[in-house]
Amino acid sequence: MDGIMLDLSEIQSRYDSIYRNQYYNEIYPDYINAIILNFHNGVFDKRQILSELRKYNIESFDEIKEELLDILILYVNLLLLDNCITNEEENSFSFLKKALTIQEGDFYELRYEEIQEIIQKQLVHIYMDDFSVDSEEEVLLSGLQGLFDLGYDQFYAFIEPFIDIALIKGSNVLTLNAIRIPKNTLQEIGGRDIPQKVKDSVWRRDGGKCVKCGTTVNLEFDHIIPVSLGGSNTYRNIQLLCQTCNRKKSNIIGFNFDD
Repeated sequence: MDGIMLDLSEIQSRYDSIYRNQYYNEIYPDYINAIILNFHNGVFDKRQILSELRKYNIESFDEIKEELLDILILYVNLLLLDNCITNEEENSFSFLKKALTIQEGDFYELRYEEIQEIIQKQLVHIYMDDFSVDSEEEVLLSGLQGLFDLGYDQFYAFIEPFIDIALIKGSNVLTLNAIRIPKNTLQEIGGRDIPQKVKDSVWRRDGGKCVKCGTTVNLEFDHIIPVSLGGSNTYRNIQLLCQTCNRKKSNIIGFNFDD
């Protein structure tokens, strides 16, 4: 991993034109500026960086983890100036995290407010332009989650308020990349305590619409084999039905609407 060349040319040009005068040699101590300069030159020389750190009695990256997170957040801001993340940029950033021994959870636990600001800015761009998510924006969402190593629930907590606003504005939930059931979209039936993971899996499987008529409004979780007849809360026994179709089904097994 010593002396690895990184494809950071685009970041370098942005850094030169916008950030260098603001950050370099002002906010960070000398050893951090040395790391920034190393990245700026498009080379990650671990041996050289560690040698520089030892001059300041720093033996490992873990000792300055929070400052390293600040550097990476600076680079994320540079990456997102064009509101997109390329595969090359994502791969380079993943390499930097690994090389600097940044672990899953570090961003979330140590720099929550900073990543929240970055993500919310991008979510405004994604959800508030036309209240839908196109294919390029889906890639950006996935990239944001990967950059900060966020878990499913962690990332969705950032997205959920924007989905709610888009739904209030009249968006179709199927255009919002809603990998989880938005609040107030489904009605609970009878308090039957279907596990959240099962609900989410059924939502994705059925495409957020009634499996019989295809509508996306007034949806309910339906037990294929009713609870009253021994039906379980498992993924295979739950489906999405609208209120109208669910009422037609009644409390029988193996219903057929065409009967």
